[in-house]
Amino acid sequence: MVNNTEVETAAPNNRRQTFTVLFCVAVLGTFLWFWGEQIGEVIEMLELAYGDGT
Repeated sequence: MVNNTEVETAAPNNRRQTFTVLFCVAVLGTFLWFWGEQIGEVIEMLELAYGDGT
């Protein structure tokens, strides 16, 4: 029995996967940067309100 299905190359899928990974890394990096700024501001406010613990 002969299977006549065409074999598709993996190149388009690899490009799509690479783009998806880069996009997710960029989004997560942006979130981490934003949250880092927010956490820094909260720590600064807590130090102003309660002192630095010394």
